[in-house]
Amino acid sequence: FAGLVLLANGLSSGIRKLVEQTGALQAAMERLAQTKILTKNFEVFLGSIQAAKTRVAELYAFAASSNISVASLYFETNSTSLCASSASTA
Repeated sequence: FAGLVLLANGLSSGIRKLVEQTGALQAAMERLAQTKILTKNFEVFLGSIQAAKTRVAELYAFAASSNISVASLYFETNSTSLCASSASTA
């Protein structure tokens, strides 16, 4: 039993180091943040959360099959939102 505990601790430590070194957790958190913002923006635009989730899934599928990244779509969406916010407060 003690050997299994040591093995589990070693694996846990190795996985933790791998995640830190590869930036996998950071990338996952950034993708989650992008997805939430895109979904919220599309919800306002499309009128429902389900339509927004469908559209965001379509964007990820499109990005996976093309040379366009969701990150660039995220940036464009935020730029547009910021411009619209600035214009409405002016």
